[in-house]
Amino acid sequence: MRIIVYGLGAVGGVIAAQLTFSGYTVIGIARGRQLEAVRGSGLRLFTPQAVRTAKFAVCAGPEEIALRETMSSF
Repeated sequence: MRIIVYGLGAVGGVIAAQLTFSGYTVIGIARGRQLEAVRGSGLRLFTPQAVRTAKFAVCAGPEEIALRETMSSF
Protein backbone atom coordinates (compact mmCIF):
# COMPACT_ATOMS: atom_id res chain seq x y z
CA MET A 1 0.00 0.00 0.00
CA ARG A 2 1.17 3.51 -0.83
CA ILE A 3 0.18 6.35 1.49
CA ILE A 4 0.19 10.01 0.47
CA VAL A 5 0.54 12.61 3.22
CA TYR A 6 -0.59 16.04 2.03
CA GLY A 7 1.33 18.55 4.13
CA LEU A 8 4.51 17.71 6.03
CA GLY A 9 4.07 20.11 8.92
CA ALA A 10 4.12 19.14 12.58
CA VAL A 11 1.34 16.54 12.39
CA GLY A 12 1.77 15.35 8.81
CA GLY A 13 5.53 15.03 9.23
CA VAL A 14 5.20 12.81 12.31
CA ILE A 15 2.61 10.62 10.58
CA ALA A 16 4.73 10.29 7.43
CA ALA A 17 7.86 9.46 9.43
CA GLN A 18 6.17 6.85 11.63
CA LEU A 19 4.51 5.19 8.62
CA THR A 20 7.89 5.04 6.88
CA PHE A 21 9.51 3.50 9.97
CA SER A 22 6.70 0.91 10.01
CA GLY A 23 7.54 -0.17 6.47
CA TYR A 24 4.87 1.63 4.45
CA THR A 25 5.60 3.35 1.16
CA VAL A 26 5.01 7.06 1.78
CA ILE A 27 4.87 10.02 -0.56
CA GLY A 28 4.83 13.44 1.09
CA ILE A 29 3.56 16.68 -0.37
CA ALA A 30 5.30 19.84 0.80
CA ARG A 31 6.26 23.31 -0.43
CA GLY A 32 9.19 25.69 -0.32
CA ARG A 33 11.98 25.10 2.16
CA GLN A 34 10.24 22.11 3.72
CA LEU A 35 10.12 20.40 0.32
CA GLU A 36 13.82 21.01 -0.32
CA ALA A 37 14.86 19.98 3.21
CA VAL A 38 12.99 16.66 3.14
CA ARG A 39 14.22 15.92 -0.40
CA GLY A 40 17.80 16.62 0.58
CA SER A 41 18.11 15.24 4.09
CA GLY A 42 14.95 13.34 4.93
CA LEU A 43 12.71 14.19 7.87
CA ARG A 44 14.16 13.94 11.38
CA LEU A 45 11.82 12.80 14.12
CA PHE A 46 12.82 13.56 17.70
CA THR A 47 11.29 11.35 20.41
CA PRO A 48 12.28 10.70 24.03
CA GLN A 49 13.77 7.39 22.89
CA ALA A 50 15.81 8.51 19.87
CA VAL A 51 16.32 10.81 16.92
CA ARG A 52 15.57 9.04 13.63
CA THR A 53 15.56 10.19 10.02
CA ALA A 54 12.81 9.05 7.67
CA LYS A 55 13.59 8.96 3.95
CA PHE A 56 10.62 8.94 1.59
CA ALA A 57 9.56 10.46 -1.72
CA VAL A 58 8.34 14.05 -1.57
CA CYS A 59 6.82 16.29 -4.24
CA ALA A 60 5.38 19.80 -4.57
CA GLY A 61 1.83 18.80 -5.45
CA PRO A 62 -0.50 15.90 -6.15
CA GLU A 63 -0.16 16.44 -9.90
CA GLU A 64 3.40 15.09 -9.64
CA ILE A 65 2.22 11.71 -8.32
CA ALA A 66 1.59 9.00 -10.89
CA LEU A 67 -1.65 7.13 -10.37
CA ARG A 68 -1.47 3.37 -10.40
CA GLU A 69 -3.91 0.53 -10.29
CA THR A 70 -4.55 -1.19 -7.02
CA MET A 71 -6.29 -4.41 -6.15
CA SER A 72 -9.30 -3.62 -4.04
CA SER A 73 -12.13 -5.59 -2.52
CA PHE A 74 -14.59 -2.68 -2.67
